[in-house]
Amino acid sequence: LMKHRVPKGMGSQNDGEPDVRFSLSFRKIAVRTDNSALSGTLPASAAIPNTPTHASPKPDPAKKHVILVAGDSFPARLDAARLSKGKKTVINIAVGGSKIDKVKKSIEDYVDQNPSVSVSKLFVSIGTNDIRNCKHGIGHLKNVIGDFMRFLNVKLPSATIYFQSLPPIHANGCAYTERNVIAMNN
Repeated sequence: LMKHRVPKGMGSQNDGEPDVRFSLSFRKIAVRTDNSALSGTLPASAAIPNTPTHASPKPDPAKKHVILVAGDSFPARLDAARLSKGKKTVINIAVGGSKIDKVKKSIEDYVDQNPSVSVSKLFVSIGTNDIRNCKHGIGHLKNVIGDFMRFLNVKLPSATIYFQSLPPIHANGCAYTERNVIAMNN
């Protein structure tokens, strides 16, 4: 069982000061919308093979627009009511311990069971549970992540999608965990 906490010895050196904390960060995947390259980013077709390079359709104004949070234990703890601040509808379907295939299934189930809803933004955290036992690196996850991104492009064509970079995680005795976190974020 992994505990999400600041490891011993990482606290502040000054009495009364708060401990060091890590914050979550999300990355937006930029998609090329015409034949010119986006400054500083790879075109979607280069990053994700067989991905169309067309502009995303506009959200349907007749549908209720929501912000969806999906993934593993990191976003599972986020309080949807606090995130929405009473202004937007935020739905959190994240479940601790989820691997990429389970996150994909939960997004698919949510979209299929809520046809009157349009997901305008998706915040997703994947990979932490998939890299834990990758003794030989995460190369085999490249296709899995590419398939996941293509799935999102088809299932949520009008959504803006943000991926959380992996925060430092407890190695649980695995010497390769830190290397895999760095490789996944890169």
